[in-house]
Amino acid sequence: MDKKIIKIILIILIFILLFFNIETLQRHLISKKINSTNIKIEQFIKNETGIYIGYKDDKYIRGLEEFYKEYNVNISKDELQRVLYNFTNQTLKNMRDILVGKSQEEIKKIYDTQNKNDIKIFSENAYLQIWKEIEQSGFKSNSEIVAQEFVIYETIKQDKYIEVRYKIFLTNNRIMSFIIQIPNDNNSKISISNHNPINQYLKKNYYGSISTEKLNDKIYNFYQSLEQIQKSLNRTSNNKRLEYYYDNKENMKDIGITTQEDFQKILKEIYNINWKDNVKVNEVILTKDDSKKEKNYQNFTMLITTSNKYSMKFTLKLSMTEAIQPNVIISTN
Repeated sequence: MDKKIIKIILIILIFILLFFNIETLQRHLISKKINSTNIKIEQFIKNETGIYIGYKDDKYIRGLEEFYKEYNVNISKDELQRVLYNFTNQTLKNMRDILVGKSQEEIKKIYDTQNKNDIKIFSENAYLQIWKEIEQSGFKSNSEIVAQEFVIYETIKQDKYIEVRYKIFLTNNRIMSFIIQIPNDNNSKISISNHNPINQYLKKNYYGSISTEKLNDKIYNFYQSLEQIQKSLNRTSNNKRLEYYYDNKENMKDIGITTQEDFQKILKEIYNINWKDNVKVNEVILTKDDSKKEKNYQNFTMLITTSNKYSMKFTLKLSMTEAIQPNVIISTN
């Protein structure tokens, strides 16, 4: 073949390759520009209106898809997404605006005026606890919302509904958590309540017949009382501590402390913590203790963490039936 013809063919091939490469590059640049514009539009909407439209978070979408693959419920995915959207973008902001600075009694009166079917919060206590979650997170504006997660691996199946944890991620590593109760019968409604990690854990792991809400109350009361006990008895004698126990003996039963010996053990664990610099208790972590098998009680280990990264370890016994008293026994090894 003539060398000139070969050169011409090569030049043509080079131009063809260049054309396709340039076209590919142009498509990439256009796509990148469109994506950048979309992000700017989304951010503008968030900043100007306070409405978060970014329901593209993988964990949120994947969680919804996995949920509908695994469970049969009488509410469509579109309806569930509408409920979550309204709760995330309207209810939370409205609650923050109208409840800030209000007393508990004022909040209860405000709840009575709310359209329960709109907000999907059907109990006064849930409304109060959701407000507490908003308040503790420091949430003020929808522009603080970064992403959501529909936590499928924490799903709990009940008789009339399925419970799923719903997490809302905020700026500065803040998180709000709620429970979405999705009905699996024709007579129940979708509802939203606060996420209580103790109660959720007991629903999955406690095998007895007592209401987990009742057991949770005593555990929560114990958790809440630790700081007060520490302040009341700091630097006091053993006699004063015993006097405190007997003066409050009935109240002690309500927080799972049933004997003087257990009270002394618990105090020792409390004072292993350095309580300086306004230390606070953070969270309760329960784990089953299957090494101890008992007929009347189920055993757990309870770890309570503090804001200075220390922890207290307690034993927890929960009775299998209401007839077995006390229902809750807290001590240490």
